[in-house]
Amino acid sequence: MFLGFGVPVSGVWATPGNQVRLVQRAEELGYRSAWTFQRLLVPVEPEPDARSGMEVYRSVLDPVVSLAHLAGRTDRIRLGVAVLNMPFSSPALMAKQLTTLDIVSGGRLDVGLGVGWSRVEFVASGVPYEHRGARADEFLTALRALWTKEVVELRDPDAVRFVCRGPVRLGPAGDPGRRPLTGSVEQVRDDLDDLRAQGVTEVFLDLNWDPEIGSPSADPVAAVRRAEETLEALAPAGS
Repeated sequence: MFLGFGVPVSGVWATPGNQVRLVQRAEELGYRSAWTFQRLLVPVEPEPDARSGMEVYRSVLDPVVSLAHLAGRTDRIRLGVAVLNMPFSSPALMAKQLTTLDIVSGGRLDVGLGVGWSRVEFVASGVPYEHRGARADEFLTALRALWTKEVVELRDPDAVRFVCRGPVRLGPAGDPGRRPLTGSVEQVRDDLDDLRAQGVTEVFLDLNWDPEIGSPSADPVAAVRRAEETLEALAPAGS
């Protein structure tokens, strides 16, 4: 199973300099990929969906622009988005942007596509919330046509990749009710082994969900120091 790393895109550590510094370090340590995520805006009042009130969403940089920033400052590490919400863009515009990013990065782009869940973001984008699943099917058909000019009828099951976001938070061992990928380095490595055994192809360690790193109120210097320590402690074997 491959290991990736979450690009600093949320909170106090999400600066252009830290993006380059930490992703270049991840590349040196042998991490396979660097991943961003998309949040268009944050509502003044949290929506009924509990996710909308998460502190990590209070300040999020654009995922595609962030990867473009990193494309010219890295050489080998793959660049990914988990995920882009299809309803917020047109198929033609998204196809053009992603193709361009894939070209300038030397073919290193991986993109996950989603249907979105925040009603406020749908309103801001001027698109209806209802029937977004059916529209996503049409969107994917349009993307395939724009990229290949062929109708895709079959997928090879052996070629399917299962990429999983891993919200990591290192801390002391001993909490019996801990969430996966939290606790000591040894506990997190055991959790990664469990994911590998379940058939997960790649896990990217996303520290944007660690409040000591990704919160807008975190200490900037301490956040980057904690991020680098985590990056090095969980580096892929053999790096």
